[in-house]
Amino acid sequence: MLSSVQFSYFERILGFVKLDFDSNYFKMIIMQHIFNTEKKLLIIFIFIGLIWGILNFDILLNQGGDNGRYIMLGRSILEGKFM
Repeated sequence: MLSSVQFSYFERILGFVKLDFDSNYFKMIIMQHIFNTEKKLLIIFIFIGLIWGILNFDILLNQGGDNGRYIMLGRSILEGKFM
């Protein structure tokens, strides 16, 4: 006689069927994948934020020396106006 198998949350969402293997292994793989994806997105957002902050850094350009032209170029790129 076949017994009914109770599926866990992850198995119902992702369509896993419980056979002879341990479903906790698949849960661990899924959680690691989600964590790695979120970590990559966080690193990308931090990198974009750093670039945005550097390009918008407000300094006195007459005291900036040669770096002033690069800051002005970055600002013009952000505003959509290229030199």
